[in-house]
Amino acid sequence: MLSGAAGFTYGHNSVMRFYEGTGAGAFGARYPWKDALHGPAAASVVKMAEFVGRILKETAVEAVQQKVCPEEYLENVCGPCREMLRGISVWREEQREERVMAWRIGRYRLFYLYTGCSVYLCLDENCEAWWFDPDSGAESRIGRFDVECDSVEIRFKPPAGDFPHRDWLLFLKAD
Repeated sequence: MLSGAAGFTYGHNSVMRFYEGTGAGAFGARYPWKDALHGPAAASVVKMAEFVGRILKETAVEAVQQKVCPEEYLENVCGPCREMLRGISVWREEQREERVMAWRIGRYRLFYLYTGCSVYLCLDENCEAWWFDPDSGAESRIGRFDVECDSVEIRFKPPAGDFPHRDWLLFLKAD
């Protein structure tokens, strides 16, 4: 999620490999790819797409209110925001699943955590923070963070519990 074609496999190696269901499947592929398209992660991708679509729409409306062409506005305010990552969350080449995908859309900052790891961020503006559960589509408010100096580093730990998944989306909305 939030990184090129990261979601195109619906979280399933069988789809990425177009595994037909015969012979030994490479990299853990076990189910025919057409069956895997209906796996639980496929519904999560739909929920994430709806969530991101809502943010894009809100950002486009803000552009219109500012009398700016939405396409140009989105082009200028959307992109990676990896500079906010700190500590073990900073991208390293050897990282695979622990990599945190970081993206900005207007006043929003989105951080996709594939394995449920904590994320360490440097905040440099006041914001509200929430968790988004890609399995259920539910949002859980974390709270408000007021930055009184140049910046503050904060650790965000995903909700604990008996969830059928480990991935979470942390999202921040700046004032």
